[in-house]
Amino acid sequence: MNQPLMPKATAVWLIDNTALTFEQIADFCSLHILEVKGIADGDVDHGIRGADQLPQVN
Repeated sequence: MNQPLMPKATAVWLIDNTALTFEQIADFCSLHILEVKGIADGDVDHGIRGADQLPQVN
């Protein structure tokens, strides 16, 4: 499976903008589920801004 270019920024965006579970986000971004939970709680990588990895179509 292809991985996002910025997995942690993508995880932040998915946490903020979707109803996906932490497990689904971890699988998609190739991160450990505890890392995703830490990002959501603000304990891990608290300075990363979310990045939408979907192409913008006008």
